Amino acid sequence: LNNLYWIIDENSNRVKFKMTSVQQKFYDNLWYWNVLLKARQSGFTTEIDLIILDLCLFNDNIEAGIIAHTLKDVQHIFATKIKYPYENLPNVIKERIPAIKCDANELKLVNNSWLRVATSLRSTTLRALHISEHGKICAKYPKKAEELKSGTMPALHEGSYFFNESTAEGGAGDFYEACQQAMADIARERQGVKLNKKQCRFHFFPWFDDPKNETDPCGVVVSDDLKRYFKALKEDHGIELNDRQRAWYALTRDGAMGLGRLMKRENPSYPIEAFEQSVEGAVFGVEMEKAMADGRVRFLPYDISQPVYTFWDLGIGHPTAIIFAQFVASQVNIIDYHELSGRGITYHCKIVMDKPYVYGKHYVPHDASKRNAVTAEPLFDTIEELLGRKVEQVKRTESKSDSIQAAAMVFPYCFFEKEKTTRLLKCLGFYRYAWDENKSKFKDIPEDDWSADGADAFQCLGMVWVVGSIGGRRLGIGKPLMGNLGAKKSSYSNHILTRGMMRAG
Repeated sequence: LNNLYWIIDENSNRVKFKMTSVQQKFYDNLWYWNVLLKARQSGFTTEIDLIILDLCLFNDNIEAGIIAHTLKDVQHIFATKIKYPYENLPNVIKERIPAIKCDANELKLVNNSWLRVATSLRSTTLRALHISEHGKICAKYPKKAEELKSGTMPALHEGSYFFNESTAEGGAGDFYEACQQAMADIARERQGVKLNKKQCRFHFFPWFDDPKNETDPCGVVVSDDLKRYFKALKEDHGIELNDRQRAWYALTRDGAMGLGRLMKRENPSYPIEAFEQSVEGAVFGVEMEKAMADGRVRFLPYDISQPVYTFWDLGIGHPTAIIFAQFVASQVNIIDYHELSGRGITYHCKIVMDKPYVYGKHYVPHDASKRNAVTAEPLFDTIEELLGRKVEQVKRTESKSDSIQAAAMVFPYCFFEKEKTTRLLKCLGFYRYAWDENKSKFKDIPEDDWSADGADAFQCLGMVWVVGSIGGRRLGIGKPLMGNLGAKKSSYSNHILTRGMMRAG
């Protein structure tokens, strides 16, 4: 690899590829299946694709693939990582192993080996597969991520080579789960438990591993919060940076064109940090980061002196999600969360009643008016019968943005029980606006995936809180914020709470 392939480097120069220190470290620790969490601009895509090209060149009958998240990236990777290195090989090699095809994002060689770059692949067998920026695929293109799981991954077999490489994109999704599993497996590997060939070895390369991530500290101002951050890196993680590295980090984060709040995602210092940053396009990204930074995700016990209220998202074709919250002074304490699919309403009501809580009221969404497919009885009636006459129905808002706004307004008052609301926190962190590939921008409507269930239950809480049904004058919690909904207060308040309130009289 270090003596055969020519590439175009980051300075637009034609150079012979030679592994950097981090690329060499990655190469020396390769396994059959590999998951790679990295900092930006580390050159791993080039290295991995050259490994796959090399495999195809010098072995017969190899089928290999590279997955990129957009068609533009497909074309770029094929042109720069495959076609250019092949066409610039020594003539003696190209004469010995000529290309039958080298266009349309596919290289097919006379030795019956081929390499295709695409946004998805289905094949009977793949000897090598590279998924580039899997985190971004999971975040922006959920259907593609599902296709990779169901269509492409089954094409791999024991003994195949798999490279799952990406920067982080939120603390959820398939890439996040792959990293979590691989970190657990490598911990066992260090204890002497050998990896299976279809288990991923975890590789992590922080920004400071790359020697180029340094700069002259002269004139660079390091803010007080960065000084505290660097101190915490040393004390909590044993990471000691030199002046040139600290200056580079400060400029890259806080410079005129700096990454700002995206810095930890793009240039993480340790694995967990990489996933702290919310996914791109996250509906509640800023709110989630603020809750984490303020310490509002913590141990939060049940206060037996206060009633518990539940807020539902009914699983009609989706999981049912239920938030358990208490209202103490100005705080909204979310102490528990339940989510499950494939069970009827009777099961979920039993879960609620089996909890050791004393309840105030239960708030269910507008689709509780739908009738049970078997009994033809409205779901609301069933819930009311099982939970007692403490059920109120929250009517659907005129637009999704109204319920999102209500949730955003209650967010600063929310505290989360760290262990019992882990799934809810994942939902809120990964809940994001759908990506419009044709217009290259986010839509106004969130993605309707697994994260929507918990997020919708949280919006149910927000809609009730914002009109003062819970909070404000009634329970002495402090006046609800009306924000942009202030102009709509009268009609908004009137149409959110309907059937249940009228029944309650």
